[in-house]
Amino acid sequence: MPVIVCYAPTNEATDETKNFFYSALEDSFCFIRPADFIICLGDFNAVTGVDRCMLVVVGPFGSGSPNDNSDRSLELCAFARLRVCESWFRRKDIHRLT
Repeated sequence: MPVIVCYAPTNEATDETKNFFYSALEDSFCFIRPADFIICLGDFNAVTGVDRCMLVVVGPFGSGSPNDNSDRSLELCAFARLRVCESWFRRKDIHRLT
């Protein structure tokens, strides 16, 4: 079971830095077999938002207001067939954003 741990650049980072990070992260998925169960942990400096435009990635309980990092993170999840776990379960707000 592949485990990927990463920390994305903050929202204040340049677009060049963010593009490099997400490109490198995308490349790492090329080394993983399609049948593997992937766990991707870390701080993506992003929130899912409550918009349900990414139904396959974000569950019914998304949170927060999306930013530039949110778009990049959700696009990566769609590319790698990942799901944002926190958005699939109802939780109290105090436990949602840790």
